[in-house]
This record gives sequence, structure tokens and C-alpha cells, in this order.
Amino acid sequence: MRALPEIRTAGYYPLKPDSFRREYCHPTIALHQHYYDCRLKVGDRTLEIRSGDVTFSPARVTTRYELAKEGFHHCVHFFPASSGGRSIHLPLHIPLGPSSSRVFGQMQTIGRFFARGQADLPPDHALCGMAARVALQGLLLWLAVFDGERRRFRATPKNTGKLQKCIEILDSRFRESLSISQLSREIGLSQNYLSAQFRRSAGVTINQYLRRKRMELARHWLATTRLPVKVIAAESGIPDPQYFNKQFRQCFGVSPARFGGRI
Repeated sequence: MRALPEIRTAGYYPLKPDSFRREYCHPTIALHQHYYDCRLKVGDRTLEIRSGDVTFSPARVTTRYELAKEGFHHCVHFFPASSGGRSIHLPLHIPLGPSSSRVFGQMQTIGRFFARGQADLPPDHALCGMAARVALQGLLLWLAVFDGERRRFRATPKNTGKLQKCIEILDSRFRESLSISQLSREIGLSQNYLSAQFRRSAGVTINQYLRRKRMELARHWLATTRLPVKVIAAESGIPDPQYFNKQFRQCFGVSPARFGGRI
């Protein structure tokens, strides 16, 4: 976690249809995001892969593919950092569901920076190579966090996408007057089930999550703008100034006016 991985190759490559006949083996760890459905054999394990999923192939372990037609994947072959510090552990297969597009963009970025770094064109090839390594480290850490959250959903995998949709709605629309009944209708889960599963996943209730998002935005605006407190309260999603003041004090132990240097 304190040192960067070393990338040996990164890019966007085709994979021809095959029925486990072609073997792949390499000295590096291979991170792939697949844009096809297939069966993947990693050593003695067989994984069912869906388009958008991420896999890790361990170093010096044979992998084979079975897919119906030619597809493409992003891949990054790398050596993990050996700093002697704390390591993260990732599974062979991470189903991404709705989050696959987010990883697609990060894989593109890693491949683009790596290619520019390999071109050895001054003055920025060294900078691009470092940017690729930093981007890969960030992606690996993000995948570790995502996988931890995914495992909490394991008891109800069919609803994982709906719970992720709930978080996306809260993150993008937290300034609106959102209610649990409204969220449950939009997502297609009962209020009680949604509330229970959200708390199990996020560790807080939906209302607590909303409050945290609103207070974080308010704190940011108080610290970086000269907007009046009542305007910040309304823009943060809490139009009642007295209630906003109470909520802010509970979160940060100080009034919004004092925090923002307005008194």
C-alpha cells in the first residue's frame, strides 16, 4: 500500500475464440477486464465470466479461455510492490455489474499513460510512466474496497445492483428532498428491505448517509466561499436554517457561522 507496482505491459487486446486449447502463462500478475462472456480456467479453477468483470491471473499459473467468438479485453501485467509493508488481497474474479464502466475508464487511462511512457519521447515519458503506476495502484485499492462491499451483499446477490443504484441516487441527488419511500419505489425494493440492506452495506442508515453528504458539502462551501450560511444551508439540501445549524453542530461540534469565520 506504500509502494507502486511495476507495469510490464498494458493495453487493449483481442482474444480469439478457443475451447481451452491455448494456454497462457507469464511471470507477472495479470489484471484483465473482459468485454465478452467466457469460461476462464485459472490453474485448477473454472470461473464464469460476464462482460465487464475483472479477473486476476496469478504469476506462473496457467490460464485458458473458452469463448464463442472473438472479444476484446483490457489487460495490465504487473509485478506487485515489495516494500515489506501491508499488502492488499484480491480474489481471482470480481463481478462489477453497474460499476464496470468506471473501471473501463481507469483501464483506458493506465494503458494510455503506459504507452506514452514506453514511447520514450521527452520531456514527459517518465512522468507518464509514473502516472500509469499511480493509476494502477489507485485502481487496485478501489477494487479491494469494492470487493469488500460486494461480499457484504453476498447473501442477496440479485439485489446488489439495486443497492448500488440507491447509493448512486443518493450521491448525485442528496441535495433533493429524498424519502425512503421514494427511493424504494425508484429502485424496486420494499422500504424495510432497502433500509435493512443499506445499513448492512454502508454501516449507516439512509438518513445518516444523506446527512453526511449534505454536511460534507456545507463544510466545503463554508471553508471555500463567502456565501451566507442560509444560502449554503438551502443549497446543501436543508432549507431550514435552524435545523441546518443543529445538524452541523452535531456533526462538527461548532456552529456553521463560526466554522466559516463569519463571526
